[in-house]
Amino acid sequence: GECNLYAYPMVKFAYKDKPTKGNGEHDVDVNKQRALLAKLLRALFKMSDFVQKTDSSGATPLLALQVGNQPSAIALCRQLFKQNPRHILATHKAGPFAGENAMHVFIVNEHEEAVLEMIELLNTAYREKKIETTDLKTLYQGQAEGVFFHDLPMRHYGGTVLGFATAFSMARVVYAMLKAATRGGPLDGIITLHGTNNMCKLTGFLPIHVAIANGLTGMYEFLTNLPNVDEMYRSWAEKTQHQNQSHPKLAFRPSGAEFRRASEHELYATESAIAPLKMSEKLMLTGRSTYYKRKFQGLRALQLCAVLGDKRMLQYCLRHKSEMEWKWGPVTQYRLDLDGVDSQGDSGGDVMEIIGQIDAPKATQEMLLDNFMHGFLYLLFVEKWNRVLWYVFYLNRFIDCFYIVALMVLIFWLKFAAEAIAPLRTTTAALIAMILSFSWDLRANLLWYRNKNLTKEGMDLSWTLIKHHLDWSYKTGFANKIFGYICTLAACIYIYIERERAAIAHFDAVWWLLAIAVFTAFNSIRNVIFTPHERLGVFAIVMSRTYPQIYPFLSLLFAVMFSYIVVLYTALPFRFGFDEPMSQADGLQNPGKMLYDLVMVGLIGEPLNLELFEDVNGTSYFNWPTTNGGFAGTLQDAYTDNPLDQYKIANLAVFIFVYLLYVLTVLILMMNLLIALMGSTYAETVANSTLEHRVDFARLVLKLELEAASFVELLDLDLHAGKADVASKRGEAKRYHHIFRSVEDNEEGYGTSGNVPLFDAAVEKLFQGEQRRLSPIR
Repeated sequence: GECNLYAYPMVKFAYKDKPTKGNGEHDVDVNKQRALLAKLLRALFKMSDFVQKTDSSGATPLLALQVGNQPSAIALCRQLFKQNPRHILATHKAGPFAGENAMHVFIVNEHEEAVLEMIELLNTAYREKKIETTDLKTLYQGQAEGVFFHDLPMRHYGGTVLGFATAFSMARVVYAMLKAATRGGPLDGIITLHGTNNMCKLTGFLPIHVAIANGLTGMYEFLTNLPNVDEMYRSWAEKTQHQNQSHPKLAFRPSGAEFRRASEHELYATESAIAPLKMSEKLMLTGRSTYYKRKFQGLRALQLCAVLGDKRMLQYCLRHKSEMEWKWGPVTQYRLDLDGVDSQGDSGGDVMEIIGQIDAPKATQEMLLDNFMHGFLYLLFVEKWNRVLWYVFYLNRFIDCFYIVALMVLIFWLKFAAEAIAPLRTTTAALIAMILSFSWDLRANLLWYRNKNLTKEGMDLSWTLIKHHLDWSYKTGFANKIFGYICTLAACIYIYIERERAAIAHFDAVWWLLAIAVFTAFNSIRNVIFTPHERLGVFAIVMSRTYPQIYPFLSLLFAVMFSYIVVLYTALPFRFGFDEPMSQADGLQNPGKMLYDLVMVGLIGEPLNLELFEDVNGTSYFNWPTTNGGFAGTLQDAYTDNPLDQYKIANLAVFIFVYLLYVLTVLILMMNLLIALMGSTYAETVANSTLEHRVDFARLVLKLELEAASFVELLDLDLHAGKADVASKRGEAKRYHHIFRSVEDNEEGYGTSGNVPLFDAAVEKLFQGEQRRLSPIR
């Protein structure tokens, strides 16, 4: 018989003599059979050739037993691990599950006790020198990186054993590994919560990010409040003390609270001290991996919540950051540190910036609505606007208006000037205004690159970054204005070149250039001037949202029009340049005019000039075609005049039929579809007008903040949101925070009048429950 290890201990026998009992059943003792099979496998696993065999998926025999996940298979695996701890090092070879090892499989199948036993077996084997440090590195720092793990949700499991244990809420496993990572321990220097060796190759996630990505508030609290933090991490501080001379606290024996306050050290897995996701070249070998890490690059736990659009987890992290200032009876006042939230922070990935990004998902953008923390994040943008940024906004509009006025003065001078000379002064003024406007816009774009923190080791010009910049330029209007700048420059240069000529008529070549320049200038200012005003801004939003939906429709419309025009051109019984003009279609004798007339029929409904009826002695006759293009009163007259005219009559009939069908299809059907499309776009935009406006307003505030950042020290501007901490020491950067209060219900469930809780009741209840659960552990 045979045993498929994925289905262990099931055995399939091929009987020859079919031994049976007297009652006809097979004479087989299942328990003895399974015991024999287990004994056989224990013997086989002593043979290295058998242990190293792999199947088509890259699994070894031991991994096949684990994947089967039958109780007897799990029991056999644990026996094999005790028999030889090196079996724990089993790893999937090349294939869809490449990199997945025995610990990964047990964690996924939630055998926590077995994993703890494996860790202890490895620690003992290391002390007895049966396993080398390189073996432990291969096991614990190995990554499950086969194609199976590129899809969600596997992609968010962290890759390493530590990441998987975090993703499946195995706090005891995480603690056991970290405990073994203390100084002199088996995993010293192998397992950390911050090192690049424990970072997921696909996403760059560290354990804290894994907890966030999987919505695990319990593991988030566990990692940010690890038990015995002093004892476990003191060795790390001592080993890195010489590398961090700027942090003298680390030279002492700090408490857990001091570790958590050392946010700049970026060494410990606290929310305020999550190490940014640094990328190394070795972890960027594939395009897909590079994309995922670029998406999450430089994000801390709080900011990752915003990128993923996880409103619940973001609320929880913000609640975790809140510190109680005082409590008076049922009223409690809290302070929420805005570090990591305020877009004026040091990094380029704060929550406010993430919400305003061009590629932000809708779930992230919806954090601006009132149903998320009562519009807390949107009010931060409004606070920035009211504080100083509205000055910058109107400075931008002044520069735009100066450019437009200069262009209009140049245009009207050329139109109405009596002197036959070139208006050099006016041209110079327009050129200066264009250079000023262009320089200001270019400065904003350069600041955008700088804010991405990508210039430390040279400018990163990846296609993803370029695409995001082009999208940002289009949203801010710079992409449209650049064509106007080019046209203005070309027109001014032409005027300077032709300045010696005496005739104003020589400047006719610049009209189309100036027209494009004025159009783009007016269009850009129109799109942004109403953004700060929600009621007026919705109409500008409707126009900007309608155009992208019209373009695909117009391609279909012109394709239909082109097909009908070709048919009409073919069916018209007239050869241009050869036949005599037809009185019936006198307006279609020129191919260019015929094309123009047919296009106008489709777009505005202007009918063709067809003379299909002739009035003779007060009686209307159909104007039948004849050979010489003349009039035949009746169909018989047309046949009598020339029998070949019957073909012209047939062609003209086809032409008229297709023409009527063309009018019905294009003018009535397609145009009504276009109107319906625009109506649905308007209805959809109005329904989402609050979100659309707030997203545009947030992006405008972020752009103005970039432009004003250079003048902060010169003009003593405060671009932060929130209230500055007056208790900051001299020389230290100010900390900004948001103050809010919480009021407890009275015994009848009331008594909270005038108080609007910042966090949802479910999040607050969850937070309090986690605190109570972790209290005895601490």
